[in-house]
Amino acid sequence: MTKSIKGAQNPVELDQILIQDIKQNDYFLLCKDGVIESWIDTDLETLFSESKSTNEIIDELDKSCQIFSNDNYTAIVFQIEKNKNLI
Repeated sequence: MTKSIKGAQNPVELDQILIQDIKQNDYFLLCKDGVIESWIDTDLETLFSESKSTNEIIDELDKSCQIFSNDNYTAIVFQIEKNKNLI
């Protein structure tokens, strides 16, 4: 994100990764660094491996960020559902 704020005078190249092994019930977490400073990778893995709804996960993320984050924080969590239109 910060690379793109530099302006048109200094164009940047997009960093991208093509994920090819997405499965039903996989989760995606899009977040700011305020979330990352409040969680370690293993705790995030545990949070997402437990059987919780996306709302419960967001609540857990928020509780921890309120306690441990020194920065503002934003998180979007979504779960991949089965697409009934695909064969």
